[in-house]
Amino acid sequence: MPQGALRSAPEQQSLQQQQPARREQQQRRRRRRRRRRRPVPAARSGHVQAGLGAAASPPPSDVFSALRLHLPVFTLPAAVLPGTAQLLVETDTFGSQVRIKGKETEFYLCMNRKGKLVGKPDGTSKECVFIEKVLENNYTALMSAKYSGWYVGFTKKGRPRKGPKTRENQQDVHFMKRYPKGQAELQKPFKYTTVTKRSRRIRPTHPG
Repeated sequence: MPQGALRSAPEQQSLQQQQPARREQQQRRRRRRRRRRRPVPAARSGHVQAGLGAAASPPPSDVFSALRLHLPVFTLPAAVLPGTAQLLVETDTFGSQVRIKGKETEFYLCMNRKGKLVGKPDGTSKECVFIEKVLENNYTALMSAKYSGWYVGFTKKGRPRKGPKTRENQQDVHFMKRYPKGQAELQKPFKYTTVTKRSRRIRPTHPG
């Protein structure tokens, strides 16, 4: 039909009936695109996933991100809930070098040569060793011992950042150690000893 020509009543009615079907098709396409963009909920073997913690009552974890991310290391095909896993931070003799291990899976957090965070069952490799750097804002940055200048970092959505894209001043690489709930003995404040002020000693005067 040429442009500008008038349509009959049956044609207009059929077009009106086709419009809802077209809208529904468009909505389905949008949903498919959104699903493709979403990350896979269950972590694959050897991969690392960050679980989002609630702001009011965060679940137990030993490493806590400045972006309110708890970092459990998952290596199971159907992992437990992200907030329930705990991390074990193993320190070396000097204290600045640490290894991060998942308590449930017993996998170590490592960084490969591409700067990708992965989980490995053996933590003896230098890729699984990180240097703990205390920053001015009292947070801690974990730099790879093998690849200098590459840090452990996560985005606001909980996705791991690659090492080459991280910097020390980024909020994505700032973490803080936290003890699990129920371990009050580890969170006791420092004990202070009261010291009495020493009185001034008066020297005896000798008669001249």
